[in-house]
Amino acid sequence: MLLRAALFSLTCALFVAAAISTQQETFRVDLLAEKEWKGDGWSYKDCSLETDLVQLTSVSMTPEPPKAGQNQTVAVKANILNVIEEGAYAVVEVKFGVIRILNRTFDICDEARRANASIQCPVLPGYYEIEQTVALPRGIPPSKFKASIRGYSVLDEDLLCGVATVDFSPFRH
Repeated sequence: MLLRAALFSLTCALFVAAAISTQQETFRVDLLAEKEWKGDGWSYKDCSLETDLVQLTSVSMTPEPPKAGQNQTVAVKANILNVIEEGAYAVVEVKFGVIRILNRTFDICDEARRANASIQCPVLPGYYEIEQTVALPRGIPPSKFKASIRGYSVLDEDLLCGVATVDFSPFRH
């Protein structure tokens, strides 16, 4: 149960960071040159379409590699193309190998409130940057986990699609 909570928290941090963040003064609609970001022990593949309401431009995690029992910070830069309103939601599935250990739908705006995000719903269109930190419990097994994230607006429009992989094993390749 602790593992599920930790992985859900890390996934929520990534998604909330992508969907709701600290607005910058300028709005940019950059074409995404790269749709996958990697670091030591983690990766994030953006499977969003150009029409999705959240367009990521950067994803990073520190420290690298992620370690059980430490804080993990997720930093995301994104363009929000349309208003994100109350009722927006995400479907998150976390797998350990082929075994699904979590499949949950959550309210993005509620998660932003719980995380004390500086921007709350409704989120206006614009360019945003955010950092979200979560405490990873010590009991996470030294293994690789994959989280699929799909976000939707209150009108069921596609917000975001992503696949995050985090490898807690000491022998990563």
